[in-house]
Amino acid sequence: MNYRKCLSAILVVSAISSVLFIYKYALYPSSADSVVYRFLAFRFRIDGVMHDFGTIRTYGYPLFLYALSFLSGWSFDRLAAVAGGVQWILYAGATLWLGAALRRVGEAAALGAVSGLLLLPLGLALVTDVLTEGLSLPIAVALAALAVQASGRYRPVWSEAALVAGAMLAALALMVRPGNLPVTIGWHLAVALALVVSPAWSGVRRRLAACAILSFVGAGLLVWGPQAAYAARSVGEWAILPACRLGAFQGAYGILVWKYDTIMTVSGGTARWNLPAPWNTINPFFTPPLPAGGWLEWYLAHPVQGAATLLGHVFMGFNARTPFTYIYDLWPSYAWLHRAAVFSILVFGLWRMLSLLRRAWPAQARAWALPVTFVVAVFLGSCILNAVTAVETRFAAIPMAILACLAAGYGWAIVRGEETLPIRRALASLAVVALLLAVSAWAEQFEGRVPAVQIGLQDYGQNTPCYLTFDTANGEFERVFLEYEKEISRRDGM
Repeated sequence: MNYRKCLSAILVVSAISSVLFIYKYALYPSSADSVVYRFLAFRFRIDGVMHDFGTIRTYGYPLFLYALSFLSGWSFDRLAAVAGGVQWILYAGATLWLGAALRRVGEAAALGAVSGLLLLPLGLALVTDVLTEGLSLPIAVALAALAVQASGRYRPVWSEAALVAGAMLAALALMVRPGNLPVTIGWHLAVALALVVSPAWSGVRRRLAACAILSFVGAGLLVWGPQAAYAARSVGEWAILPACRLGAFQGAYGILVWKYDTIMTVSGGTARWNLPAPWNTINPFFTPPLPAGGWLEWYLAHPVQGAATLLGHVFMGFNARTPFTYIYDLWPSYAWLHRAAVFSILVFGLWRMLSLLRRAWPAQARAWALPVTFVVAVFLGSCILNAVTAVETRFAAIPMAILACLAAGYGWAIVRGEETLPIRRALASLAVVALLLAVSAWAEQFEGRVPAVQIGLQDYGQNTPCYLTFDTANGEFERVFLEYEKEISRRDGM
């Protein structure tokens, strides 16, 4: 089996698929809505001052869109296509880099990474849309490639440069999306562990440790500094995460619902929150009341229901009818086929991860401490983060990408005769997939609307430095953004 031919075929199929996805977004302009909202909300002024909506989002992705605006001719519709194309190029480039780095492990692992990432529908749907995951995925893949390469023998200057580049990418990941916190923590945790146990770094640990510390501080000042300065200027607090307490809101909302979908109207606009579409999967274990301002209190007061709620969030993060974030049809014809594919990737990917960890421990674990720790930490950290929030399909994008690489790598190893799949193991895995599908069908009975205002969820939007309050958000997005668009036009005319 020719490696280059397989690689070329995967790349061509992925490129064609990405073009079709971008065309779909152009035909049904959900992404254009997203561009308008994000661009108006975060637009940078010429003098470098962020717009007021910087209190609810970090600046990384808006700045990325602002740079692409010059390529799109300041057209929102063209910006959607340009962003999708550029993000796919970054994603494909990072993936090919990871595949090249993994060739020293084996061609099956390399092909698994490339096919798992470039052919994963969820990944393609996100990197071709205007969402923070479109930039988060390429950054995470690039960090994984960097970790694989840096885990080899020490090379003067290059190894130090790898640590600096990794720190910069990890810092940027947090500014692109606060939900990338596991990526940022995972990188620095992996570097710290590799400094202790990696045999390739045994003679230069102090030098690399000093470089890692300086890189962390320097990257933090350069990348996190603008967000912190903005928060200090606008709300009087030095913080690198949004001044608006979105984490508290998500934690409270996650007690009420396991998952939510973003439903679109036929015309392509965002559906109002009071439409009868069952876009929430209500948490059946919720027991009122929901403490105002202290969502952790509910988990402490209801430990059994709380544990079931956390488990439900993790499960629903992988329970996806469609790879798309903006949904026009909650029940597409391929819904159950997509779920079966996702659960198969979940089961076989997890089994492959545990199998490889068992094989590598302890003989090769020290040599591969950097990439292994990074991947495991990001996977577990993302699942833990999703466990305490109301999840959307895209929240599991990075864990799904990891599992897709592992499952595809196992498939390539079987095709190449390097691995076998015993019938008993295959039947057991398929039985687990069937069980997950049954749980998915059971969870559907809890789909419906959540009367958030009636149970005090709006309390989490009060007394916080949010320019877009949660009270205002209830059904009034269009009016709020229209007002800000007029304000921006007025400022431009001054």
